[in-house]
Order: sequence, then C-alpha cells, then structure tokens
Amino acid sequence: MSLATYDGSGEVTHPDGLRIRKGDLSRFWMIATPYPGSYEKLENPSIGRSPVGLNRVEPALAIHWDLDRHPLRFSPHDSPLRFPTRTADPSGEVTPPHHFRFPRVHPVSIFSPPAATLRVEPKEGCGSLESPWTGWESQFEELVSSARPRVLLLAPGFYGLDRTVRLPDGIVLRGDGNGEGRPWFLPTVDPNRRLTALFEIDGAHDVTLTGVCLNGRDGRADHGIVVRCGTGLHFEHCRLGDFRSGGEGALVIDGESEDRPVRGVVIKGCHFLHNGVGMRLGPDTSDLLVAHNRFEETEGPVIRIDPGDRWSDYELIFVRNRIQASAPRRRGPLVDVRPGAEGIRFAENTFEGPGASPEGEPWAGIEVRGGGPLSGRRLEVLLNRMADLPGPGISARSCGIGFVAAGNRLTACGTATLAVMNLDGCSGALVEDNEINEPAGVGVRVTGGRGVRLNGNEVRGQLDRVMPRAGTCGILVAGEESRQVRLTDNRVTGIRETGIHVDGPTGVRLVGNEVEDCGVGIRVTRARNLLLVGNDCRDNGEGGVRVESGVRRGLVSLNFAIGNGVSDLEILGERIRCHSNKVDREGGLPVSVPRDG
Repeated sequence: MSLATYDGSGEVTHPDGLRIRKGDLSRFWMIATPYPGSYEKLENPSIGRSPVGLNRVEPALAIHWDLDRHPLRFSPHDSPLRFPTRTADPSGEVTPPHHFRFPRVHPVSIFSPPAATLRVEPKEGCGSLESPWTGWESQFEELVSSARPRVLLLAPGFYGLDRTVRLPDGIVLRGDGNGEGRPWFLPTVDPNRRLTALFEIDGAHDVTLTGVCLNGRDGRADHGIVVRCGTGLHFEHCRLGDFRSGGEGALVIDGESEDRPVRGVVIKGCHFLHNGVGMRLGPDTSDLLVAHNRFEETEGPVIRIDPGDRWSDYELIFVRNRIQASAPRRRGPLVDVRPGAEGIRFAENTFEGPGASPEGEPWAGIEVRGGGPLSGRRLEVLLNRMADLPGPGISARSCGIGFVAAGNRLTACGTATLAVMNLDGCSGALVEDNEINEPAGVGVRVTGGRGVRLNGNEVRGQLDRVMPRAGTCGILVAGEESRQVRLTDNRVTGIRETGIHVDGPTGVRLVGNEVEDCGVGIRVTRARNLLLVGNDCRDNGEGGVRVESGVRRGLVSLNFAIGNGVSDLEILGERIRCHSNKVDREGGLPVSVPRDG
C-alpha cells in the first residue's frame, strides 16, 4: 500500500478502510497512521477519501489529525478493501498491499486540526542585513507542504525573498525574538527589478502575522502584504516600512469580487513607517478593525479607502491610532475616503502635523468624499484629536445624512483660505460638540449644504484677549445653494473679524448661539427667510448683531446684545421683523431699525 502522509515520510501503520453506503458522494474512506522511525509525536492519522475504490491510482494527499483531541468514532461497516481494522475481526484475510490504491483521493477536514509549532532560524553565516537568508520562500513552502505546521516561530534575523510568498490556510507567522530582535523580511531581487509584494493572501483563511517586520528597501517591493480573498486575518504588532513605489500601500486589502471577498480583518498594534501609502482598502472588503497602530512619515495617505465605481459598506472601525507627519510636502490628505465608501467610523485617533509652512500645498487630516445627498449610510468622525495641520482638519464633500463629525478637538489647523472644518455640498450632515482652537482662517465653513446642523460647537481664537487674535471667522455659512442650515447653541470667542457670518443661504436658523470678544458678533450680509432668535452677543469690538441690506425677509427676536462697539443691533434688510431684543443703551450705543421693520 502506498499512501502520502502529512509528515511526508509515507511510512504508515494501522491502515483502516471504511465504506459509507449512503449520504456521501465519496463512498470509500481511508485512515492510516504515520510512524516514521518510531517517533510517537507523529503518530496521528492521515485521512483520505475516494469515490470508487479501484486499484492502480495515485497516492492520496493527506492531512494531520490528532486523535487525542478529536477522536473518531466509526461503526463497523463493510470494508471492500479487506484491510484489518480495529472494528473488524483482527484475523481477517490480508490482501497483498500492492493490489489496491485509492483513486483521486482528496484531503478531508472534518474538524480544525490543532496547532503544531515549529521554530525557524536563519542558516549559519546568514541572517544579517548584509547577508540575508536567501531562498527562504522555497524552504517555507516545502516546510508547510510537508510538516503542515500551524505556527511558525521565526527567530530574529533577516529573511530575503526573491518572489512573493503565498500564505496558506491557518498559518501563524510569529516573531520569536524574546526581546532580542525581530524577524525581518525584505526583497533580495535586482535593484532594477521590483517585487510586487512580499506576502500574498489569496483564498486563505485564519491567517495570522504577529511580531514580524516587512521592509521594501526603498522601492524594491511595491507592497508588504496583498490580500485578494480571505477571512479571519490578523496582523498584530508588525512593522511595515519603506514601501514607497507605486503609491498603492504597504498593506493592500482588495477583494476580487462578491464571490471572493475579504472579511474579518484585524490590524492592531502595527507600525507603518516611511511608506508611499500606509494601507489601501478596495471594494468587496468588510468587517475591519484598525486599532492602536502608529503611522509615521507617509508620502501619501496613511489609509486610502477606494471602492472604485461601486458602493461598498466596509464596516470599518479605525480607532485609537496615532498619525504623525512632520514633512510639509506630501501627496494628499492623511486619511482619504473616496466616493462610494460607507459604513466607516474614525474615532479617538491622534493626528500630529508639521504646522503652517510656506512649502508645499496644504493637505487635510481627514478628507471624505461622499456619495451625494441620497447617501444615507454611516460615515462617522468622532472624538479625534488634531493639531498643527497645514490644511483642514476635517473636509467633507457631497456627504449625505449619514455623515457625523462630533466631539473632535482641532488646534492650530487650517489656512487663511481653508477652514479647519469644511463641509461642501453636504446634505443632512451633523456637526456637533467639536472644539476648534486658534484657527488660521475660518473655524467651520458650510457651502452649498442642505439641512446641515451645527450644534454645540466651540470655536476659540486667542484666549484671555491676547492680541493679535486668531482667525477671520468662527462659523461661516455661504452660498446661494445652501438651504435650511441650522446653527444651535454654538459658542465663538476671540476671533479677529466675525464670530458667525451668513452670506447667501435660504432658510438659515441661528438659535441660542453665544459670541464674545470678536470683531463683529453675528453678521448676515445676504440671506432669505432668516431666523435669528435667542443669541447672546457681548463685548465684540465692532458690533453685536448686524443684518445688512442684502437680507430679504426674516425674524430677529429675543437676542441679547450688550457692550458691543459701534452698535449692539443694526437691522438694514427688507421685511425684517425685529422685536423683544435686549440691547445696552447706557453707553449711547445706537440701535438701528429700518422704517419697514
């Protein structure tokens, strides 16, 4: 009898045959136990199956089975191969072993096999950066196909790759440095030729990489890891660096189709350093957790989410990551979300930039391009901390009612022309409880928005009346395309020019806002159907509430304006109803109301 076994020896004992009469297309099953050199730790069965059970066939492929953990219970069925079995009469006739072999035998996996751990060390005389262990990929594939280990413990050293390594099902690559270093994987190909990726996952499941380092050697490899199809993937405490060429990402997760997706990915505690793009997510990818990672000095985005020409619900949670960028010149924002991407939450991340610089173009912290007003799926930016970014902290374009930016804290971001938080063409978006300190220009800008709500935000220029004060405007609502924008319970202090500025929208509502120590408190230059109720403006140097002649129809009522410079309340628009406002008349400050008011 000739059988392939999981350990590669082909030496077997206890061959058992089993016939299944009903309920299985593969009617004949075979089990044999390897016992090479009387090594008892390998004495676990290899299992195969056959639809016919004839002679003169190829040897069976095999899998590793641990009877101690997963016992097999067979009932005594007929065995057409007439092997002596543990359930049959041990005195049965033994057929000469060369007469029967299993035809078209396929591996069988009824239960998940247990972990088998092997430790791998670089060969003597290699394993250094100057002399890495070359040809490692061939030995890895041979080792996996023969011994079928579940866990490979990789000793510290440098492992050179001449081609992409494809990772199989259930493999765990784990660094075994014990505090003395880590295993490093790097390309060894000719500098004039690039390697596409160091590792590839295509159709594999339950793959884990822990404590390993991947390095692209400044362009000799485009990617560290490419995932085309798979589920249950874990990348923990890994390091990916110097994958600069191509701009597509040190880690690429890109499902091929709905039938071959990528599902269930965890990226935790990893370090991305000096890459073109940190990671890229393509379509047909979902159920991802990216947490507690560190991204430093990428030339482009640390994460790019690009579903291409389709809608994709990523179910992505990007939480508690630290992102640092000290170079003023870069390609694009730190986080790039492209149209069609939905089901995303960015929460409790830290963004650190180089500050304002005359070099290079300004870039944003998070840039979200949504799917238009009909897009109702979730895009959430929550509780993030951003500082010293030479452009907008959060920029949203064409987002729908599922977009929420809440609880973020942004300090010293934006430019003279780009707002710290910029919403362009958004519908139904919610901006709530954010804190913006020391804006270079505008704190929050809404243009072309419909139904946008700004609630409870705080914009502060310089504190304690420090001069010169920062910022040109705390909150700006602009554009004739803007409709039904609501500003409620916001607070603006210490802005150099205007606290809240409205220019062009229809149906804008300002209720319960507080503006203090700015140039002009609330200024409305152009608007229709204005509602200005219950706002508090005090100690503004150039005026409290100013409604100019470009305003048509509105209500100004129950506002509180005291201690403002030129005038507390100035109404110059047409068909404006103005009543029940409280203003400070003690200092001779005029209250201007038009004749038709």
